[in-house]
Amino acid sequence: MNDGINFRLATENDIEYIYSMICELEDVIFDYEIFSSNYFINIRSKIIKYYILQFNEMNCGFLSLYFNRLLHHNGVVIEIQELIVSKEFRGNKIGENIIKEVVKIAKMENVSQIEVCTNKARDRTKQFYKKCNFKETHYKYTMAIEN
Repeated sequence: MNDGINFRLATENDIEYIYSMICELEDVIFDYEIFSSNYFINIRSKIIKYYILQFNEMNCGFLSLYFNRLLHHNGVVIEIQELIVSKEFRGNKIGENIIKEVVKIAKMENVSQIEVCTNKARDRTKQFYKKCNFKETHYKYTMAIEN
């Protein structure tokens, strides 16, 4: 990658940093015990890849990719679950460069499609993905389950 932008696979030791990034993204403090349980299960998964984004060797964000073998695509699809660039690093083309790297990964892995969802309220995020050549082709419906 160029311009001081890089990324590396996350490790179990990155949990504190990733926890802070996810809390920043959602603007909420998640229960750490539940978060860490999910993190340690996911980081060992063969279909989930977590990455630490770096700018000039400083951590600046987080990326999670899910490699799903979907019947209705008759192949593997990469879903970007989280792509977060810290506020102080935005405007350095980090997100755009990371998307280019995800495309390279998809081609190497013979993936048929990259998918991403974002909250309707995140207008800047929607514009970012459109700028990166994503097309708005689907609707996503959710249902909260009260426990």
